[in-house]
Amino acid sequence: MWMMEDFDYTDSIIRPVKKLNLDDLVSKMDGVQNTQGIEDIEVIFSPMPLEEALIKGNKLLINFFWVKPGATDDEPLFGEGTLKDFIQDQIKKMLV
Repeated sequence: MWMMEDFDYTDSIIRPVKKLNLDDLVSKMDGVQNTQGIEDIEVIFSPMPLEEALIKGNKLLINFFWVKPGATDDEPLFGEGTLKDFIQDQIKKMLV
């Protein structure tokens, strides 16, 4: 919880998440077969105690505290890769 007290660090995460645009993922998902019949997907950032992400129906809940600032403001990190790559992988799991 130390990051809640470090406003600069928290701000370096919040800024890129607030302007995160996932429109380019739509074209990347064209080849993925949607066996679940999901038409709309919601991506929600929330503080969670342990999980990195949860899939609940058409909602992808991402643990805000796992997001790390990247080299640029436009590319936050998540785990070993970028946040967008993580979201893309999770959406594939959601659809199949």
